[in-house]
Amino acid sequence: MILTESILSTDRLILRPSTPADQDALCDIFGDPEVMKMFDVGYASPRTFTYEETGQWIKNHIGIDIAPWTILLKESGEAIGWGGIAYCADDPQPQAELLYLFGREHWGRGYATEMAAVAIAYGFSFDGITSIESGADPDNAPSIRVMEKVGMLRSGLTEAGRLIYSVAKPTE
Repeated sequence: MILTESILSTDRLILRPSTPADQDALCDIFGDPEVMKMFDVGYASPRTFTYEETGQWIKNHIGIDIAPWTILLKESGEAIGWGGIAYCADDPQPQAELLYLFGREHWGRGYATEMAAVAIAYGFSFDGITSIESGADPDNAPSIRVMEKVGMLRSGLTEAGRLIYSVAKPTE
């Protein structure tokens, strides 16, 4: 894991803060009903985003110390997803959450697991983050596998029936 000016990289991926230049690529992802079907953003699923909503989503995450990133293929620079740790220390009960979305053509290639592992390690480098949660629809077996591969354990169920997984910061 390399961290340079809020940019993380793995062998195959670059994770960097989203910018307005990412709007077209992220709109393709956020606008795909199949991608958004399992993404819970407080709306009835599937809830896709328009071009304008995608732009606003990006603007809402600019300048936050720890927020999800645009995920790019290192080899080509192509934006293939959005994800990372969402955390707001100013919340009355702050909770770090692992989030991720990938374009369908990039599913099943291990990118989510690769991104999740580096994002969790990065999240635990911040003071105040002692655990990280993530949620999945019980029918979303691929996301459940991602969470389990990165060491998350099932820790609960929301009122809406989403499974909650979590991982505690390792003790040193």
